[in-house]
Amino acid sequence: MFKKNKDILNIALPAMGENFLQMLMGMVDSYLVAHLGLIAISGVSVAGNIITIYQAIFIALGAAISSVISKSLGQKDQSMLAYHVTETLKITLLVSFLLGALSIFAGQEMIGLLGTERAVAESGGLYLSLVGGSIVLLGLMTSLGALIRATHNPRLPLYVSFLSNALNILFSSLAIFVLDMGIAGVAWGTILSRLVGLVILWSQLKLPFEKPTFGLDKELLTLAFPAAGERLMMRAGDVVIIALVVSFGTEAVAGNAVGEVLTQFNYMPAFGVATATVMLVARAVGEDNWERVASLSKQTFWLSLILMLPLTFSIYALGVPLTHLYTTDPLAVEDSVLVTLFSLLGTPMTTGTVIYTAVWQGLGNSRLPFYATSIGMWCIRIGTGYLMGLAFGWGLPGIWAGTLLDNGFRWLFLRYRYQRYMSLKGYEMQKTAFIWDLDGTLLDSYEAILSGIEETFAQFSIPYDKEQVREFILKFSVQDLLVQVAEERKLDVEMLNQVRAQSLAEKNAQVVLMPGARDVLAWADQAGIQQFVYTHKGDNALTILRDLGLESYFTEILTSQSGFARKPSPEAAIYLLDKYQLDSEKTYYIGDRTLDVEFAQNSGIQSINFLESTYEGNHRIQALADISRFFKAER
Repeated sequence: MFKKNKDILNIALPAMGENFLQMLMGMVDSYLVAHLGLIAISGVSVAGNIITIYQAIFIALGAAISSVISKSLGQKDQSMLAYHVTETLKITLLVSFLLGALSIFAGQEMIGLLGTERAVAESGGLYLSLVGGSIVLLGLMTSLGALIRATHNPRLPLYVSFLSNALNILFSSLAIFVLDMGIAGVAWGTILSRLVGLVILWSQLKLPFEKPTFGLDKELLTLAFPAAGERLMMRAGDVVIIALVVSFGTEAVAGNAVGEVLTQFNYMPAFGVATATVMLVARAVGEDNWERVASLSKQTFWLSLILMLPLTFSIYALGVPLTHLYTTDPLAVEDSVLVTLFSLLGTPMTTGTVIYTAVWQGLGNSRLPFYATSIGMWCIRIGTGYLMGLAFGWGLPGIWAGTLLDNGFRWLFLRYRYQRYMSLKGYEMQKTAFIWDLDGTLLDSYEAILSGIEETFAQFSIPYDKEQVREFILKFSVQDLLVQVAEERKLDVEMLNQVRAQSLAEKNAQVVLMPGARDVLAWADQAGIQQFVYTHKGDNALTILRDLGLESYFTEILTSQSGFARKPSPEAAIYLLDKYQLDSEKTYYIGDRTLDVEFAQNSGIQSINFLESTYEGNHRIQALADISRFFKAER
């Protein structure tokens, strides 16, 4: 699974690491500030919530950047790439300066409006004026990270984030415990660590620029504004949800808060894979490779689900001891474990919502997820949460049931609209499929086959002419040869088969790939083409494919021992067409002999073959590399 999804994981795993480190930085700041007293931790906590909103805006901008940059790379348009890079930095600076000015000149007032005491507002205002006032550092780090991740080095932003976190711990600790700088020290530690990270990222930015203009990139803004609105809708809705939870009492609030702290780690795989999804889908759109888009939507969903399930199950299973790290109140512990249970139950819905939001952003449409989130949060999550939690008296379970309904609605709605969109593009569920022959097509195995036949003939004292045998098996098959020899020599054909199979199995190491085989299999896999094998080889074929590292490319492998009539009978093809609902017009049997063309013709499917044929459905190739060129030309 992981080998097949290597291109996704190369982006997703570093993105997961970055998400974890961002959460860690906030936790470290809170831990260090806790040493300064309740007023300090309260002020920094409130200021941190405001900065989290800033961060959500920059993350949305980063997703938009990843989409437009990846699309430009797919289109191989250097001038458009340079334009988007320049506009990315310009828009980031503009947004950063606006938010920074708001933090400096109105930071304390904003915190005061939230109903905090004067002392708390002053301490929080100081932190917000410093960290929020320098928010341009976070903004540029996020945007530069998106640019570098999308273009050439998905791991570098992770390394820089790790270094920045380490420096934050060092600088903030020195400021508090050595220099006695209080809240300002923690803030300056954050500022300096981000400055170092920004300098490193800027030094590694190897992209073209254009001369800035007074206009703004409409494509980037069209993606960024709805994406930011979607995140802000979530934040605002969460505030209302907390207000509902407050009505259930202090224990419910505490248990819900602890449960959310524990389950925040559950979603890191989905968010990491979503980062990869935006980039890879946008690049596929730029390349006009819609089969790749269709494949990515499935791959990323299942990969996220498989990565999330062990986490969500582990957090739920360890819910009680983990909650005891925060509180031992029995009611709070019960509510915390309840939150972890709903997180586990909602894993498919959460995965679907996150991934299909990313797919739509990659397609260049962030408005649809914004609409879905607005309706889902305010009508379903809050509405049904109020009804079930308060009106029906179900309490906290009612609130979280509303959350599951919201995520389920958004997943199904975004998925349904996506399928409609793809069907309009002409890519229904029935897509291109390849059924591969092995010997002489994917595997350069004829020398090993001939050697095995020679040994078999020698054991039974049968004269052997290599060229005559080669010509016969290319025209018919090895089995036909053995049947003919057995009849002529009055031998048991099953005995001949057993000796030959044993001899051939001993020669597996001599079997190598045909030139371009691995490349064409990888290309077809990335293009979303479903792949199968039907071969006259026995189950030894499974061993050979496994040894060559090819087994994962195929949905199903049929051999001579699978119970189907031999080629050119269409029985095996009919089985695959029916089982996987394949379109015969888009299904190709790829082989190297006349027998393979006849099999395709009898099956009513297309043929790709190294030989010429009178069959209209046959497409001749000279090399396996011709296959991808043929399909790109067709598209």
